[in-house]
Amino acid sequence: MNNLYLIILAPIILIILSIIINIVLRIKNYQKLVLTNSDRIKQLLLINENTVFLNFQANYNLYQKCSTKKQLNKLVLKKYFLQTIEQQFDYFSNIYNQITNNVNNYKVYVQKINELSSTATELSCALLKTSLKKFLYYENKLFNKNLLTPILDISITITASYSSPSRKNQSSKTAKYDYSAFAPIFEEAKNLIEKKKSRKYKIKKERAKLTDSLRYDILKRDGFRCQICGATADDGVKLHIDHILPVSKGGLTVTNNLRVLCDKCNLGKSDKIE
Repeated sequence: MNNLYLIILAPIILIILSIIINIVLRIKNYQKLVLTNSDRIKQLLLINENTVFLNFQANYNLYQKCSTKKQLNKLVLKKYFLQTIEQQFDYFSNIYNQITNNVNNYKVYVQKINELSSTATELSCALLKTSLKKFLYYENKLFNKNLLTPILDISITITASYSSPSRKNQSSKTAKYDYSAFAPIFEEAKNLIEKKKSRKYKIKKERAKLTDSLRYDILKRDGFRCQICGATADDGVKLHIDHILPVSKGGLTVTNNLRVLCDKCNLGKSDKIE
């Protein structure tokens, strides 16, 4: 009985497969016709060739283990994220630049493709022995199929956790950042780094003004003696030139802000303001 069914169904199945194959081939041939004759799709493909989108990892996870529950409760995830970006700036800069490149390029890409419109007409389609309606239908399908779909967002998940030694008590908190939330924090971290670099440069530049000649003038003016304890080089101390108002606090390298201190007094004073 089963063999009889197979004998009856086999020709039907072959006919159905033949019809399906024929339809698929006709669709492919028609798509080829549209691709060959559609100025809109040709322009899209040209735009695609000249547009660079980067392919990269879109999901990131950061973990912070806390030694106590109190430490976990006090931890502000946004502040922790900001500090982490500062510490690993090159890593996060790479993430930021990649996603920003895609977002900015996509805005330009969308603007360009929105300016593309079909040039097909009743006459041009008649010459191709097809209808304008059918041509436009497949042109739109192929147009959408060939649109670039870059990575336009990222997800950064920060998880802070605490686990007791016995693991009976476990707590955690999580924060998630997409590109729109990540971007301002990254820019804040970048500005902080630039400010710190600028401050260090200014301090270094100000300290460089203490030349050997100026150092000798201050030593001579102060009698080669520490202005706090009165020690001299004969007492076995090293004499330093101290900024009364520390450079780190805005002090300048000028004679009325300089004095002689021994190494012990200078070390004790550090960058305190008197």
